[in-house]
Amino acid sequence: MDPEKALLRRGLGVFAVLALLILPTYVTYTKLGHDGPRSIADQVRQGASIPGQSPPVSAAGPTGTATPRSSAALPAPKGFTTRSLRSRTVEHMGSVVVDSDGWTLYRFDRDGSNPPTSKCLDSACLKAWQPILVNGELALFGIDRAKVGTITRPDGGQQVTLGGSPLYGFVRDGGPGRWNGQALTNTWWVVQANGERNLSGLPPGAVPP
Repeated sequence: MDPEKALLRRGLGVFAVLALLILPTYVTYTKLGHDGPRSIADQVRQGASIPGQSPPVSAAGPTGTATPRSSAALPAPKGFTTRSLRSRTVEHMGSVVVDSDGWTLYRFDRDGSNPPTSKCLDSACLKAWQPILVNGELALFGIDRAKVGTITRPDGGQQVTLGGSPLYGFVRDGGPGRWNGQALTNTWWVVQANGERNLSGLPPGAVPP
């Protein structure tokens, strides 16, 4: 065989082998881009998931809407809820104030009036004396609206005040038209329409302040 032809055939064979070795590398290089394979940090910055790790979770949840934290329902405020305050004149008692169910209302000497503050907070007191609460508009009959207000109790209830004194109902009255709590411990008094103590109808042994 002609030496020149043999040399040419040998060169073509070497070229073919080199092509088979270089071509896959070139294709991979082209797919990855000229900068080569991305580093782990680059993949994380671009949002790719990393093998062996869970994908990042969005704080907004899968729908893109923030998921609110659940909260336990708060207990209802303790007290008698009224829709109105009404001034009424009662035999043997004179001027009294009643709620929308006709129960006689009281004030407590240990409460503060400037600013209005309730001192009836423990379970023993609340077992006998229920704060008079309002939830919405309060209708008034024979009572000056300027003397009426509310305070927020620790449980969130809005307690009605009259003349700066928080109002209460006495559980042992048991219904309208009674005043069994009058002068109890010489600190609880039926309230008048002006917010002052009613000192009528005192039981034996009661000492007016």
